[in-house]
Amino acid sequence: MTQLASHPPTAVPTLDPEPVGHVDVAVVGAGAAATLLMAQLERRWVGDLPRTALIEKGRCLGPGVAYRTDDTRHRMNVRSCQLTAFSEQPDDFVAWVRERDPAAGPDDYVPRALFGRYLGDVLDRATATARVTRIHADVTSVLHGPPWPAPKEPKAFGGEGVLLVGRDGPVVRADHVVLAIGVPPTGPRRFAVDPEAEASGRYIDDPWPGAGLQAVAGADRVVLVGTGLTMVDVALSLLDGHDVREVVAVSTTGRLPEAHPAVRALATRPVGRPDEATARGVVRWLREVCAAEPAGWPAAVDAVRWASPDIWAALPVGEQARLLRLAGSRWSRHRHRMPPAVARQVETVRRAGRLRLRAGRVHAVRAGAGGVTAHGRRRTDEDLVLEADAVVNCSGPPGIWSTTDPVVRELVDTGTVGVGAHGLGLAVADDGAVLDPAGVPLPQLSVLGALRRGTEFEATAVPELRAQAERLVPRLARRVARHR
Repeated sequence: MTQLASHPPTAVPTLDPEPVGHVDVAVVGAGAAATLLMAQLERRWVGDLPRTALIEKGRCLGPGVAYRTDDTRHRMNVRSCQLTAFSEQPDDFVAWVRERDPAAGPDDYVPRALFGRYLGDVLDRATATARVTRIHADVTSVLHGPPWPAPKEPKAFGGEGVLLVGRDGPVVRADHVVLAIGVPPTGPRRFAVDPEAEASGRYIDDPWPGAGLQAVAGADRVVLVGTGLTMVDVALSLLDGHDVREVVAVSTTGRLPEAHPAVRALATRPVGRPDEATARGVVRWLREVCAAEPAGWPAAVDAVRWASPDIWAALPVGEQARLLRLAGSRWSRHRHRMPPAVARQVETVRRAGRLRLRAGRVHAVRAGAGGVTAHGRRRTDEDLVLEADAVVNCSGPPGIWSTTDPVVRELVDTGTVGVGAHGLGLAVADDGAVLDPAGVPLPQLSVLGALRRGTEFEATAVPELRAQAERLVPRLARRVARHR
């Protein structure tokens, strides 16, 4: 297996063999993925949940970084009718919203903060039992024992349980651990940032925590790296809420996400499957499906989205990689679309010259005279130099190899877990079991959400998280039954 460069393994403290309480299941994370899992567990056991610990490093448990924003410009990019926590109750979220706003409809694109409050309610209901303990802790290590392994040894998961260790010491022992940590933090991005630029506070690697964007309020020009939905949210916040005069967004394509149509249309033709299990065959088939759909290409893409897991799984690994290169960015632009109202706002600021798009690849951010400069190359191979008061990284995570999350680092660096074929996430079975480097399921470790990227084509949207949670519950039920 390919090894990582110069990442020291997490230090393992000397631990008492029975330092903390023991639970059946420990869920690390309390965001959307963990919430949907807890909702499914509560329904599976109807009040008689296994002893469960829900562990979140943030002071506020749930609903996850994506939904903690209080900016009403930040909206869900799918309609309310798709956001239920329960597949057997498709109108659950819409009914919840209507209790607060009777005029709300199933085709609304609600603020992300409102969906976050819904997730909080779902989590509160699912954990309103003495069988669940909610813990604030920053988990840094997942150990099997006793005896505890040395820091550089693989963790031989077996029948003795798992110990979760935090920055302040042992947290809890569990018979099974579910990692639902969302998109793990990363180290160096696809571009280099010189120390002076980083120290100046004019480079913002993550715009969401705390007062990230407040640091550039009133700037004349801000460069955003990336042109996807994150960039759209950040740009509107800067231009409208932080009095920034101009935003320049740069990506390899220089293209914005497409917009959802104002009126929803459903596909009228069956989707079927590609005739060829090749990247080019899939791209050709998708073009044909979109061109032939009377309701238009957005309806066709929405229908293909539900078939995409099977199409992806049918491709050999090499063809999957080729498909990502051929059509990954185009699929993302057409699949992850802007709500109509957001698209209108974006068009307004573009026409006013306050939002400009550039095509190119940023390779470095350096401190400059009174600001910072983003250096890159245009698609024409010319130099790209963008001077600004600040640069904000709005690009997606580059992959599992760059993560700085201590738990993931430890599991990968020690060779305990396998990495997915495309390096985007861990190697994972369909039921959520984490695979070791030989492809063998680890009996006491499962994952939900972003750590499944690459193994699954879509891994982080609400319907996919819900489906993952539903598939994981039977696995947990079998594990718990063995210890009861």
